[in-house]
Amino acid sequence: MSRCLLASVVAAFVVTVSSAHAQTGDGSLRGYVKDDQGAVLPGVTVTATSPVLLTPVVGVSDSGGYYRLLSLPPGTYTITAELAGFASYRREGIIMRAGTTFTVDVQMKVGALAETITVTGDSPMIETGRSTSVLNIDGDLIRAAPITSRRLFSDALDLAPGVGSRNVDDGMGRRAYYFRGSRIYAHAFQLEGAPASAYVDSAAHSMGMGGDTVQDVEIKLGGADASTPLSTGVVMNIVTPRGQNQFKGSTSFSYQPLSWNGDNTQSGAAPGGLPTFQEVNQWDASLGGRIIRDRMWFFGTYRYADLVNGISRTPQDLANLIAFKSDFKPFDNFAVSKQPYLKVTTTLSNRHELSGFWQNDRNTFTSNRERVTLNINPRGAGGSLYQVKLNSAWSNRLQTMFSASYNNKGGAEEDTYQDFQGFGPSIDARGSIG
Repeated sequence: MSRCLLASVVAAFVVTVSSAHAQTGDGSLRGYVKDDQGAVLPGVTVTATSPVLLTPVVGVSDSGGYYRLLSLPPGTYTITAELAGFASYRREGIIMRAGTTFTVDVQMKVGALAETITVTGDSPMIETGRSTSVLNIDGDLIRAAPITSRRLFSDALDLAPGVGSRNVDDGMGRRAYYFRGSRIYAHAFQLEGAPASAYVDSAAHSMGMGGDTVQDVEIKLGGADASTPLSTGVVMNIVTPRGQNQFKGSTSFSYQPLSWNGDNTQSGAAPGGLPTFQEVNQWDASLGGRIIRDRMWFFGTYRYADLVNGISRTPQDLANLIAFKSDFKPFDNFAVSKQPYLKVTTTLSNRHELSGFWQNDRNTFTSNRERVTLNINPRGAGGSLYQVKLNSAWSNRLQTMFSASYNNKGGAEEDTYQDFQGFGPSIDARGSIG
C-alpha cells in the first residue's frame, strides 16, 4: 500500500495593536508611568527580567506615558523603571501566564537615579482588557498532581470548569472530554499556536508529548476572540519552555503493574463487567541549555510509553467466547509510542525573536473489544508537527507575528500492520486458467 499523507501548511501573519490579542502563547505587560503628582512621564525606560527570559525585555514610555512589554513567556517577573531626576522603580513577583495581558501602572518619585524604590503587592492575576473566559494552568501543577497514571498533557482539561471526561470505550483506557454538549472531536488543540491534532482524529487522546514539554496551558472556555480557531468546544494552547544559558534536565520513570489496578466490582462478579485496567511503563527525559550564550538556546523532551490495556470482559463474555472458540485465550490491548520534541530559539535583536520546533507523537496500538476472539484490530495515529515563528515588537502599540506550521499527523499506515500477518492492506492477485 502506498503511503497516504495528508499534510497541512498553515501560515499566519498577525498584527497586534493596543489591547488586541494574538494566539502566540506569550503575554504582555502594559500601563502608564506617572510622577507622584499624577503627571504622565514620557521617555521612561521600563525593563522586565525573569529566569524564563533569554534576554531582558525593554520598552520606553511614549508621549502619553504609556508603555508596553511584549512577548513575555509564562513565568515570574520583575519590572524596573528608570528616568533621570527620578528614583528607580522596582516591582517584583509579577506572575505571567500564557496569553495574558496585565496592567501594571508605575509611579515614580523625584530623587537620585541611584535610589531604588521597591514596590511590593499582589500580582495582577485578573485580566480586564478582554472578555474571553480563559483558564491558565501551570505545567508544574500538572506534573505535581497528575489526574491519570500516564501523566498526560490533557490532565489540565479535568481541572477546567464545565469540562467532563470519561474513559473511551475502545479497550485503550484513553480519555474523552466533553464541554457544554460538544463532541469529543469538537475541541481545538494547539502547540505554540500551531494546530497539533491528527487530521483523522482531533481528540485529545490521539496526541502525546513528554510531561516537561508543558510550561503553561491556556484553555479558552468562552468569549473567544478573532485569533482563536473555530471550535464548538474548548480551545487549548500549550506553551513550551525556551531553554536558558545554564544546562538543565531531568529524567523520570512511571510504572504501574497490572496488580496495582483496583477492582470496585466485588471481584468482578457484579453485573456490568470489570473495570478497564492498565499497565504503565513510561520514560520521560528533558534537557535544555545554550547553543550560543545570550543568543541561541535549545530545549528538548522525549517520552517512551509502553502500555498494556486490559479488555473488560465479563464472566458471561468469557463463557460465550470459549463456547464459540474452544481454544480461546484472553489477551490484552497494547500501545507503544515514542514522543520526541525539540525547540530552538534565537534572538535576532532586542525586538526580534525567531523560534522553531519539531514534535512527533506517532502511536501504534490495538483496539480490540470484549467479544473479539483474535487480536485483529491494529491501529495507528499521530505523526510530526513542525513550526517556525518570528515575533517582532516594533513599538509599544505594534507587534507582528509570522508563523508557518506543517502537520502530517494521520491514522494507520503500512507499519501499523507489520506484526499482524494476514491483516491490513493486501494485493489481490488472480490468475487465469488457459
